[in-house]
Amino acid sequence: MVRGAARQRLPRSGPASRSEFALKEIMSSGGAEDDIPQAERKTVTDFCYLLDKSKQLFNGLRDLPQYGQKQWQSYFGRTFDVYTKLWKFQQQHRQVLDNRYGLKRWQIGEIASKIGQLYYHYYLRTSETSYLNEAFSFYSAIRQRSYYSQVNKEDRPELVVKKLRYYARFIVVCLLLNKMDVVKDLVKELSDEIEDYTHRFNTEDQVEWNLVLQEVAAFIEADPVMVLNDDNTIVITSNRLSETGAPLLEQGMIVGQLALADALIIGNCNNQVKFSELTIDMFRMLQALEREPMNLASQMNKPGMQELPANSVLLIYLSATGVFPSGRSDSEGTIKECSLS
Repeated sequence: MVRGAARQRLPRSGPASRSEFALKEIMSSGGAEDDIPQAERKTVTDFCYLLDKSKQLFNGLRDLPQYGQKQWQSYFGRTFDVYTKLWKFQQQHRQVLDNRYGLKRWQIGEIASKIGQLYYHYYLRTSETSYLNEAFSFYSAIRQRSYYSQVNKEDRPELVVKKLRYYARFIVVCLLLNKMDVVKDLVKELSDEIEDYTHRFNTEDQVEWNLVLQEVAAFIEADPVMVLNDDNTIVITSNRLSETGAPLLEQGMIVGQLALADALIIGNCNNQVKFSELTIDMFRMLQALEREPMNLASQMNKPGMQELPANSVLLIYLSATGVFPSGRSDSEGTIKECSLS
């Protein structure tokens, strides 16, 4: 587990709208309540239960210790199970939910976004990059299917903020996967959405969202992952370990004899480049300590992937603004220390 990949903090959304679980009111709006077939009534009731349960479990993730080995896994498992059931349920009963519940596309997008967030936070706790691919799949589906496209037509700024937060989270995942072409498209779309949002609503978070754009622009400029090869074509570089590029063991070493169990990454530089609390040095170190994404199914079936050996290593990485003798400029460099214990 890599410690230091902080939880994302983005501008907060506005106050919540009225409860989405006012079942009687919702079903009555489609006609006389007694005229609704029992099977359809049960479908809406079951959907509301799953939606309510999923939100309770998701909100409970904030109360879990940010770091730890095992206690979070069972809670994450229950949350994944409920969201999986909710996602399949809305797919199987879309017509009834459209007619009787009034299910909107942005609500489907919110469910997909929450699943993407679950995969991303699972990655933060395990450093298994395959979960980044899963998060990307759900975030990408939201964009491709235009789940949030109708949000701008509603006079509800809190819904637009949900869309903006989705864009910011998607950008972080794409940065970590080195999908820079997608990042540039997303930043352009986010900029347009922020401009429209601040033009339509007199909100207090305009400065915060503009700062988000400035941070991601500085982040991209500070860590260019594209280089030109010998024939002047652009190549995306990655510092992650691949199965084919693993270094050979030193003579006398045994596979599994020593394993990296945890990494503690601490950055305390003045004016350091960051995006959503992902600092540039943390971003680089994360990739240096991780494997390239693999297929989750094949990865989980590999022997030895579930348990770390007793002989394990803790990596501590510290970076901070340098302290220099009188007469030397603060901008001359930083002191960076990487130690193994």
